Amino acid sequence: MTTSAAPSADLSTTIQPLGGMIACDAAGDRITHVSEDIANILDRPPSALLAADLRTVLPRELRHNFRNIRALRRYKDDRHYVGRHTLPRGVCDVSVSWSAATDHAVFEFEPASGALQTADDFAVELRGLSHELRLADSDTKLLDGLAGFLRMATGYDSAVIYRFGPQGGDVVAETRNTARRRLMGQRLAAIEALGDALTGGRRPILHFVADVAAAQAPICAAPDQPEGLDLYFCHLRGTTGAHKAALAELEAAAAMTAPLIMNSGLWGMVLLLNRAPRTPSRYIRLLSDALAALACDRMEILRPSLPAAPTAADACVTPRQKVC
Repeated sequence: MTTSAAPSADLSTTIQPLGGMIACDAAGDRITHVSEDIANILDRPPSALLAADLRTVLPRELRHNFRNIRALRRYKDDRHYVGRHTLPRGVCDVSVSWSAATDHAVFEFEPASGALQTADDFAVELRGLSHELRLADSDTKLLDGLAGFLRMATGYDSAVIYRFGPQGGDVVAETRNTARRRLMGQRLAAIEALGDALTGGRRPILHFVADVAAAQAPICAAPDQPEGLDLYFCHLRGTTGAHKAALAELEAAAAMTAPLIMNSGLWGMVLLLNRAPRTPSRYIRLLSDALAALACDRMEILRPSLPAAPTAADACVTPRQKVC
């Protein structure tokens, strides 16, 4: 099912085993890649989907939403929520991103969250938490509040704010379960390396790892297609060895990271850690990303007591996208 050529270091060959993935060509007609676990979503094996017409696989409403998003998207690389749809094996939340390196549209299918969260729920919670953050009169209070709110909202064991710097960064805010070791003030070598890996010369985005120990689902490709895909903007993309090593060093089985962008540069990172596997819902990911962005906007107007010199990745950061 796959070509024999080795994939580029920038291309992913696995996804997290939380749902499924298919990719189609730029025209949006022919399926070129599928994850091996796609039968759990579409009730058809990978061999039956590769090279199939997208119209014979996805519901009409989903294809209609996809066409509208494709016509209106603002960036060459992007990710959008396409809605909740009924598929052969159940109801799924569907997102789509564009793979600029390999010129594909990539669909992610996640089992719908059991929580009955709505856009109104999101707006009310975000409004309340953002009001609390705006009351902070210093960057230290702001970051302490951000860490506390994110831990409360997401249910992770620990929330850490890490500041990058040219000579190495440090933890500048932390809230944690008492069973976890204290990280405040420490330089985390694993996170320094992870920060470079998460940018890769592109604008940083939120990402999560649901279970470090879980076996990942390989991606199958049509014979005329590259073995891997550019999945940088896919939340379900597979976990790298460097990422797993960083989490193991922090005694975490699951994690979620969100960038802190200030003055068009990568200032730091929000790191949420959990000792047990944990899958954050789309709603939780959206809330976490929005709070991190709001805190950065607030930081830019406060007198900085926690400055950080620009990092090597700063020149690569472009305007922030919406993450669904």
